[in-house]
Amino acid sequence: MAGIAKKMVVVVDDDFRVRESIESLVDSAGYAPVVFASAEEFLQSGALAVAACLITDVRMPGLDGMELHRRVRILRPELPVILSRPIMTRKPGAAPSIKAPSTFCTSRLTPRTCCEQFSRP
Repeated sequence: MAGIAKKMVVVVDDDFRVRESIESLVDSAGYAPVVFASAEEFLQSGALAVAACLITDVRMPGLDGMELHRRVRILRPELPVILSRPIMTRKPGAAPSIKAPSTFCTSRLTPRTCCEQFSRP
């Protein structure tokens, strides 16, 4: 891909392991991932102006993913946004625990289908 600029996909998640996983997934699909630990950090970075897609956790301290989505809709209404949230699981008699993130998405989420969502005009 020499000479061809990759589309930038922004990942916002307060969990380092999740950021690292999504960063690797986006990179393996041929896009340029840029990661942030908070919504505030992302909004102050200037990356919103050039992002091709935003993937954000719903539950984060401070500015959460839903409020970030609302602000992005005002500033860049055409930007595709993928909201992820932890899946809560419960064994009989046990307290809930957090497992892997799931994504509010209309199609099955794979690196290719995820990136195709924000490759469309």
